[in-house]
Amino acid sequence: MTRLDARAAPVLAPGVPYLLQALSSDTNSFQQIVATLERFPGITFRLIALANSGWSSPARPIDSLEQACTRLGLDIVRTVSIAVCVAAPFNPQRCPAFDREHYWTHAMLTAAAAREFATLSARELRLDPPAAHAAGLLHRIGLLWLASQLPAELDSMLRCRRTGSGHRLGELMRSRIGTDYAAAGVHLGRAWGLSESILDPMIAERRGAEERVSPMVTVVRSARAVSSILLEDEEAIRQPYERQLARDHATARFAGVVREQVRDRLPMMRALAKELFAA
Repeated sequence: MTRLDARAAPVLAPGVPYLLQALSSDTNSFQQIVATLERFPGITFRLIALANSGWSSPARPIDSLEQACTRLGLDIVRTVSIAVCVAAPFNPQRCPAFDREHYWTHAMLTAAAAREFATLSARELRLDPPAAHAAGLLHRIGLLWLASQLPAELDSMLRCRRTGSGHRLGELMRSRIGTDYAAAGVHLGRAWGLSESILDPMIAERRGAEERVSPMVTVVRSARAVSSILLEDEEAIRQPYERQLARDHATARFAGVVREQVRDRLPMMRALAKELFAA
């Protein structure tokens, strides 16, 4: 049985943990976010390039980070900045069955849904929407690590799942390699110094269903259910997520609204994932 080596966690570029913290807070103004991003030339370049791409289709060329952030909007700026900096240390191309575009589309949809759930349930759950957005975007980061570090093993498991074996991916991982992407995400998040609120959904998935969970777990779990329902083609896979949406009482009454909002963004998110992470 192969086990993921937690000591081999990739290292983020200097300053990225600070960037993640800044982008996960609602206390920073637009100008503060722009000033923070200016310290990261690689991300600045990607944001300006995206703002000038066919995906954005600006009326005139954009040549500054501030213009790019204005054009894209802070939600997309947060999404792209976090995705680009956390994806940098990994090489999932060695795992042929791992679809980067699908992975990031799912992550972006979950982030968008988590932000909506946090906003709509603010009175009950009192969550910071940008923090929920970041937690949703990173909730399966362990899968990206597995695709990079154990490409052959993950390739086999992904192909097995696609044959309709009936096994969930986490179950296959635990039986074959002794861990799963939730546990891998927790190891990675602790190595990177991610906040406990961002790690909570991974920890909860690793432990299984519990009666008492944090508001962040509820929001990200519901958001993941929404994105999985929209992206999965097989009814048998969608059904458990439908039941999960109904069980999370704090978010259940908003599920229909969030589902429609995120459905409307699906084409845009697919195009964005392709623009950023096409093989």
